[in-house]
Amino acid sequence: KRKFFFKIISVGRLVAQKDYSTMINAIKYIEKKNFKLFIYGEGKLRKLIQNYIDNNHLSKKIILMGHIKNKNFIYENSDLLIISSLFEGIPNCVVEAINYSVPIIASKNFGGNKEVLDNGKFGDLFELQNYKQLANKIEKFMEKPSILQKKVLLGSGSIDKFLIMNTAEKFEKILITLCKS
Repeated sequence: KRKFFFKIISVGRLVAQKDYSTMINAIKYIEKKNFKLFIYGEGKLRKLIQNYIDNNHLSKKIILMGHIKNKNFIYENSDLLIISSLFEGIPNCVVEAINYSVPIIASKNFGGNKEVLDNGKFGDLFELQNYKQLANKIEKFMEKPSILQKKVLLGSGSIDKFLIMNTAEKFEKILITLCKS
């Protein structure tokens, strides 16, 4: 069954590292009309990104939402997360998306995307700055969302090691051990 409207999201600071131009260029190549991309975040490139969206006549397709703290608002009722970063540590938005069972398409960047997505087992990966490949993956998702939905459900049991509470507990144990020695 095809969905009437797809809510695609991206979450992150509006900085060069996040490579929003690849994402925006991918959106230009998608022929389907039944989606919108909501970009959540703030940063020094906001005006530049908004101008790029406007100059490419995409303001009805791509909306800059600003910084929103409420994770439920961002992830609930979202159909797909896109992350096009050039590099990342552990990408919080990918961990959060898995936690909310939101399918993911992420760049094969230098850093944590591949690790959190277990080399594509829990979401799709695309080559860095390859907007045509990204556009193709987005269109395939909209044609058959169940493939990525199944992948993200596989990942739900694997994100515990990336969650802040678990990381904080491990860090605390290390600190206690160091203090005792």
